[in-house]
Amino acid sequence: MRTRVRALAVSQARLSPSTAVQQGQSASVVLPRLRESWLAADGSGRERVFAGGAEPVGASSAGTAYEAAQTGSRQISDIRFPPGGRSAEPLPDFSNLTNLKRQLKARSGAPVAVAYMQGFVDFSLQRPLPAGLVSAFWTILADAHGLVDRGSVIDREGRSVVAVSFDSDFGGLPTRYLLVADRTTGTLLGYEQVLTSKPGKLGVSIPAVISYQLWLAAGSARNVTDTL
Repeated sequence: MRTRVRALAVSQARLSPSTAVQQGQSASVVLPRLRESWLAADGSGRERVFAGGAEPVGASSAGTAYEAAQTGSRQISDIRFPPGGRSAEPLPDFSNLTNLKRQLKARSGAPVAVAYMQGFVDFSLQRPLPAGLVSAFWTILADAHGLVDRGSVIDREGRSVVAVSFDSDFGGLPTRYLLVADRTTGTLLGYEQVLTSKPGKLGVSIPAVISYQLWLAAGSARNVTDTL
């Protein structure tokens, strides 16, 4: 039996602020990025990144992340990897939730809930996750002290999703970490960081979204030239 090797593709839009501080004055702008990533079973792959035009913080919320990344967009990189040239971090063992919690805590110095969130995000950035691992992430998150169920929301792509959040200042500023997911499958669709007070030198009004990532599509492609 011959099996066609299929590439796993992840398309993701990321928006993060860049802040310039001069003589006590600061200005913050959003720098949209659209990232498309492919990874095949033989370790070959591709990563393509587009950059949109800089916008004041908050301006991109009026449109979709894809539109923000395409506004004045330019391709800033297109890297192709030969077989064996690209690898993804091995997926954690999710057959034992105690071991999964231990693994996620070991790879992050953040509070427990944020460590679980960061693990979910990091692995989802590399490839579409199996349903069993997605379920395991939500099971351990449900046990994390301080996690808040935000219920149904509409994400930045206009999708009806569910959200959970956790507040912490471990990074230096009081921040709300927010996950949004498909209401049926639990697949991760977004991750945001929102300053809830004390903006420091960022020069933004509170509350302020300082970073967000959206998964626009994830799944299998026939090759590294196909989009999802």
